[in-house]
Amino acid sequence: MRMQKVHKATLTLTLAACLAGEASVALAQAREYKFDPADKALWDVLSDSGTPEAFHSYLDIYPDGQFADEARERLQATEAKPTDEIRTLETEDSQKSAKASIPKPPPHRRQGFLGVELTAAASGETDQIRQKGALITEVSQMGSAAEAGLEVGDIVVRANGLIISEPRDLVDVSSRIVPGDIISIELLRDRRREQVSLPLGDRFELLWREAHLGKPSSMYSLYFAFRDGNGPNKDLDAALDWLHRASEAGHARAHYSLARRYQLGRGVEKDLSRALSLFEKAGEAGDGRGMYRVGLMHRRGEGTVKNPALAAAWYRRAIDAGEPRALTGLAYLYRIGEGAPKDYVKARRLYGEAVARNQRSAHLALARMHLRGLGGPKNADRAVELLSKAVELGHTRSMVVLGQLYVEGDQVRRDRPRGIRLLRRAAAEGDRTALRELDEVGVTAYDPLELQQLLAKAGFDPGPLDGKPGRKTRSALQNFQKVAGLKVDGVPSLEMVLALRKRVESRAGGE
Repeated sequence: MRMQKVHKATLTLTLAACLAGEASVALAQAREYKFDPADKALWDVLSDSGTPEAFHSYLDIYPDGQFADEARERLQATEAKPTDEIRTLETEDSQKSAKASIPKPPPHRRQGFLGVELTAAASGETDQIRQKGALITEVSQMGSAAEAGLEVGDIVVRANGLIISEPRDLVDVSSRIVPGDIISIELLRDRRREQVSLPLGDRFELLWREAHLGKPSSMYSLYFAFRDGNGPNKDLDAALDWLHRASEAGHARAHYSLARRYQLGRGVEKDLSRALSLFEKAGEAGDGRGMYRVGLMHRRGEGTVKNPALAAAWYRRAIDAGEPRALTGLAYLYRIGEGAPKDYVKARRLYGEAVARNQRSAHLALARMHLRGLGGPKNADRAVELLSKAVELGHTRSMVVLGQLYVEGDQVRRDRPRGIRLLRRAAAEGDRTALRELDEVGVTAYDPLELQQLLAKAGFDPGPLDGKPGRKTRSALQNFQKVAGLKVDGVPSLEMVLALRKRVESRAGGE
């Protein structure tokens, strides 16, 4: 009788512990007393719940019990196919709870927004109508686009009668429409044209709700919204807060943007080690820019020990990811023989691939290889061609090198006036080598004729436009300096030319 009471009390404790989810307590109690009569009683109670936790509890206590095989079968069935209804209810409950906790968005300028993510449609996707379009890559379930039935893969080709050639076109049309007003779009779906009309939502409010519900891309969009004042007022603190949140949520581009800020000390304290870590996260998430930056920092030894071999490995990954700057980075390592065997032929080929991708510094590097005959025969004409293209792309260093070639007549036909113009252009960009070169050839860093022309355009009479500043030019310059709040000395200089350029440009923009 006493033994039966013990068994009964133990069974009661065991059942209570299991029902409370305390499997470890139940297991200890069952093993201590080792009574089999409780096997069926425990199974009768736990099997009725039908949950994975109940079956796990039974098997923990009776791994070789009378109902062990059935418990394993039912456990496998419940874990392999979770109840959709339970999942749906849990999702709905969590969303309702999250929505209820979303704070009110700050005051902002209302902009129409479809509630879709876009990219440029590939030519093959719109060949049938011979025009480009905006390909929908994501549809927000909280926006009007989802309610109207827009789908991933739809290509928007017209909006309110206007041709949509690229995503920016659709964004521009939408942003000019008041939220709540109707937009009519024409789209391609499975190569069939369809017309859809729908009311636009408010861009900032949609991003705000999605970001608070944990959507990383919306967090990242809020970073730009607060940074640029695109909707709300500019607020760098709020922008950085959302950038950190997006990065913590695993957004690859947010990793990269935050890394650049830590690398340069923009809005945050400079921290190269943290920058490197974030670039690595971006790279591991598939961002080619992040891969390139990791390679560059390893090559330079920034935030880590210098490691050219590791830099080369990251450059190769970046190239595979489509990052063109990595072509130049890897070519450099082959050219100098760090992190890879010195190989001028490979370097020349990689620079050529980078040139085809409009990488400005690659133009200069490849031009120098042609001038020196590295990795192939000397070719001054090809070098000049490459440098000229780089100058068109605004590469300051190429202006200096091409200017030196023309002034000195080294391997090219001498053209001193053209060389000086190029050096002055580089000097205006602050290039110290250009300033030194101009001083060595005995000319000013500014163009006297341009100075007179700018004074005239700014409304100050410099006298004859002859490139020979005299008393009247100095007087006009003094008048400009007074108006501009500059030191009044009437001395022509590069700084005065730059100040005049800025004034003339601002006047032209106001007309």
